[in-house]
Amino acid sequence: MGEYQAAIAAYDEINRRYTADPNLHEIIAVSLNNKASVLTHLPPPQNEAAIAIYDEIIRRFGSDPTLFVRENVARALNSKASQLLKLFPPQPESALATYDEVFRRFQDDPASMLRMQVALALRDKGILLENSSNQKSQAKSIYEDYLHRFANAPEPAIQAVTAQVRARLDALK
Repeated sequence: MGEYQAAIAAYDEINRRYTADPNLHEIIAVSLNNKASVLTHLPPPQNEAAIAIYDEIIRRFGSDPTLFVRENVARALNSKASQLLKLFPPQPESALATYDEVFRRFQDDPASMLRMQVALALRDKGILLENSSNQKSQAKSIYEDYLHRFANAPEPAIQAVTAQVRARLDALK
């Protein structure tokens, strides 16, 4: 409804009240991800503040074994990479490293929600490379690796991303 400041205040209150309770890491991680997302929608967008929150999520919850918390860490990494590209000047090398971090941390995780985050990281890394001068062959390699990993994925959301990757790869040929 456009009440960004009220949303931010609510997320801050959740963090203030429940941060000490290790049983509520899931709620805190979601709350921080949502707050960072709201910051990116403010006029003007607060991309640097959002990146700081994504870094906080990664720092605080990066080793948490809970599935839903791990998914929020992966979301924070993907969102951080996206925001790094929106800074002035953009930071594509840092974004690439962040996409690589998603892959490194979660590539072998069988959980569907984490597979989706890996799929998004690979797709977005490929797009970033595709749009960079002299890196189209690297993009093609990323897309081919993606298809090797996800071509037969049963998840409908990953299938949709796979269709995008196939189209991009076809356009590069």
